[in-house]
Amino acid sequence: MIDVKGLVWGGCTQTFGASSASKTCTWTRPGGTVNFVLSAPDKKWVVDSVVVGPTATTPATPPSS
Repeated sequence: MIDVKGLVWGGCTQTFGASSASKTCTWTRPGGTVNFVLSAPDKKWVVDSVVVGPTATTPATPPSS
């Protein structure tokens, strides 16, 4: 089970070396990342894999005004 509290949306990018119907979406929080690899074989997005990484990534904070 993945604890999703505190996750910050990082965005999606096309998966390197894959077809145009494949992308990786990332969420971050202090102490880790969660990457979802998605594909759309029948024009509907499905999750191919989920990678939980213990990297020391700190979510970006909006600039103070």
